[in-house]
Amino acid sequence: MSTYLCKHAAYLGNGNIQGTLYLLDGYPGAVIDKSFPNKIIGDIFGFEDSTLWKNMDNFEEVDSSDEYQRIEVEVSLDSSIVKCQIYTYNRPANDLPIIRSGDFMKYPKNPFSQ
Repeated sequence: MSTYLCKHAAYLGNGNIQGTLYLLDGYPGAVIDKSFPNKIIGDIFGFEDSTLWKNMDNFEEVDSSDEYQRIEVEVSLDSSIVKCQIYTYNRPANDLPIIRSGDFMKYPKNPFSQ
């Protein structure tokens, strides 16, 4: 999906939002909460193509599963705040391991990290 995004969307930068990033089964799950001291870090892409949204929703299985939902949030990007869509984990996260850095790409067990 990252290759697809790079071809069809503009990379805007690295952003962050308050919440906690959990490790699911080899992939991350974000739980957004402004009262959490943790930050979730991720790449921000800009696009308005409805087909791309459908492909993203299919990839995240938004319509076929209750695991993720797409919501609009305010994200810190450089020195500004931008509105973004983010996929949040939509199940109980009580017993899941926390990715303390908030950055899945830097997580040692990330199969996609370099």
